Amino acid sequence: MKRLFFSITILSLVLTIFAGDVFSQKPDEKYVFEMTLGPRFPIGVTRDDITTGLGLTAGVGYKLTDYFELGHLAIDFGSSSPHNPNSIVIQDYYSYYGRLAMETVTIFGFPLTTRLHFDINKMWFATVGAGAAYYWFSSKLEDPIYGRLQKERNRSGWGPYFECAVITNFFSEKWLVMFKGDFSMLDTHGKNLSVREDTDPDAKVSRTDKYLTISLGLRYLF
Repeated sequence: MKRLFFSITILSLVLTIFAGDVFSQKPDEKYVFEMTLGPRFPIGVTRDDITTGLGLTAGVGYKLTDYFELGHLAIDFGSSSPHNPNSIVIQDYYSYYGRLAMETVTIFGFPLTTRLHFDINKMWFATVGAGAAYYWFSSKLEDPIYGRLQKERNRSGWGPYFECAVITNFFSEKWLVMFKGDFSMLDTHGKNLSVREDTDPDAKVSRTDKYLTISLGLRYLF
């Protein structure tokens, strides 16, 4: 993992030097605001702990040139559920009928990337980026009527973050539509989000969690 972070750091420095020498065209709009929404897929052993969920990101970036985005910091909100969720039956206060409440997972993260832009034609261009991200995962089972917390389990960690996107200005010169994919490998620590019968439910586990997110978004230049 340390070698991977070292490689990403060296790559970012090389891209910075390369962009400064070759991509000298100054952008008309230096700042970028993005919002994306799409499904987040766990990969490998992570699928035994959490199911496919939804991710919503909002971020701001700075364009050093038309082809080089020096830094892009985003806030990632998400939700999902454990692979084996717990549940409780709650007596509805108004109807007096029993209602099933399922355990949920809240996801919160900060991905930071450096990006290169490539023109495809006058209306389309692509971006590739690399960086790092820190994420928190919290699994809760809560009474929705009375607010009593039945259970809470937490994991967190950071790791390398890679992304690519295809973007078009077909609809507007400032409001661009984007199709984006990102991949993260997070070195997480904490309790398993999904409790299994063959494991200690309170054991602290360290592992690499992998996620792939496919999303649609809007990109605003200013």
